[in-house]
Amino acid sequence: MVQRYLNWNEESRGAKVVKAVCGVVVIRAGLDVVYAAP
Repeated sequence: MVQRYLNWNEESRGAKVVKAVCGVVVIRAGLDVVYAAP
């Protein structure tokens, strides 16, 4: 299962887009936490 996902991940350009979006969301959430802190 994991190996199949990794193979698809390497072949898929969409996976790079998904990773980029996830990265942006994580960074954005981190910034929100920093700015929300008193």
